[in-house]
Amino acid sequence: MANTIQIKRTLGSTKPASVSQGELIYAYDTAGTDAGGFGKKLFIGDPNSPTNSPKIIGGEYYTNLMEGATIEIYGPGGVSSYPTADGNAAAKNFTDNDINLEFSLTNTGVTSGTYGSSTAIPNFTVDAKGRISSAGETTVATTLNFLADSNTGGFDAAIALLSESLSVVGTTNEIVTEVSADNTLRVGLAENVTITGNLTVNGTTTTVNSETVTIDDPIFTLAGDTPPTSDDSLDRGIEFRWYDTAARLGFFGYDSSAGKFTFIPNATNTGSVMSGSAGTALFGSLELDTDLEVQYGGTGVSTFTSNGIVYGNAANALQVTVAGAWDSSNSIGQLLSVNSSGTPTWTNTIDGGTY
Repeated sequence: MANTIQIKRTLGSTKPASVSQGELIYAYDTAGTDAGGFGKKLFIGDPNSPTNSPKIIGGEYYTNLMEGATIEIYGPGGVSSYPTADGNAAAKNFTDNDINLEFSLTNTGVTSGTYGSSTAIPNFTVDAKGRISSAGETTVATTLNFLADSNTGGFDAAIALLSESLSVVGTTNEIVTEVSADNTLRVGLAENVTITGNLTVNGTTTTVNSETVTIDDPIFTLAGDTPPTSDDSLDRGIEFRWYDTAARLGFFGYDSSAGKFTFIPNATNTGSVMSGSAGTALFGSLELDTDLEVQYGGTGVSTFTSNGIVYGNAANALQVTVAGAWDSSNSIGQLLSVNSSGTPTWTNTIDGGTY
């Protein structure tokens, strides 16, 4: 059993023609010429290029460099050198007694002083090294001039911002102004208007271009603010615009000529008289005061005999049989049959007929 493991080695300074992945090699370069470029170096096979470019990982060549190095520190007082050639390439531990560094900043030409005031804004330029290379001030205006539709009295419309205040005062029933705690000035009758009291608009057409309209009145009144005295034959309801393959005009409301509440998805408005085919409505549930007729999809009746069998009656209300009977003695029920008129009926007889 071997007690010594030796890596591949050479007295020269070259690498072998082929270096396997992970293979360690040392070139002693006893001649000291480093003709092959690997003299006094330890290298290992590269997995990406195993035959041509092994990786150098150490060797005497590098320890010699470290032993002969000198650390130099430059400062305004000159340069201090600290050689490391002590034969062991040992680290140099510096203390306050070893190094005394002095630093000075290059004059950037900026005048020392305080910049900025109540009437001036300071401005600075900073170079790539973080130094202020220039400094100055920009004077700000301290007088506010303002204009209005009129200047009653011909006074000077200017305010000294450092000593005076500007007051914005509204006029009764025309303009309302408000200043909130966050120094926000609000003026009514501009973008947002709140009217406290009643508003009457007299005109032919009133257009409201709002995305959301909220009305507190629980009952919305159409067709005037006074009771009519004659039949004008006009429909009442809501007209709306929508689009599928083309622009459509929809309507839902009271059809005066039919005397019915009507929904028309594709309507024509002729002088407030709506026409068009009735549309389809979707309800979660529907409650009627009268029975819905068969022609409209109903039954025509409001109740059926319990356990009866429902059967049709042309366009008339649906019919229902009596409940079938159960023979508890024989554990058998009646059979559903028809009479000579074809009307469903119950029977206890199964007749095979005669021949």
